[in-house]
Amino acid sequence: MSEPLAIEFRGVHKSFRDKAVLRGLDLAVATGETFTILGGSGSGKSVCLKHMIGLLRGDAGRIFVSGRDVTRLAERDWVELRRDFG
Repeated sequence: MSEPLAIEFRGVHKSFRDKAVLRGLDLAVATGETFTILGGSGSGKSVCLKHMIGLLRGDAGRIFVSGRDVTRLAERDWVELRRDFG
């Protein structure tokens, strides 16, 4: 059995008022992989990162960290997971 992905976004959507920022984002980052998010101002880079560490919640879709569905994780449960991000 293979190791779970470090981070996985499945169809994540996020809007702020009438501005859609993430429109069905699919992203898979393997354990040990290094990646970069590039894009222009307002393209969703920071919004994506904030979803990864639980500072924002998507309007739709699912997010997995080390194979664990964190989509609706309680704030207190994020404390331990955030220690692994840098």
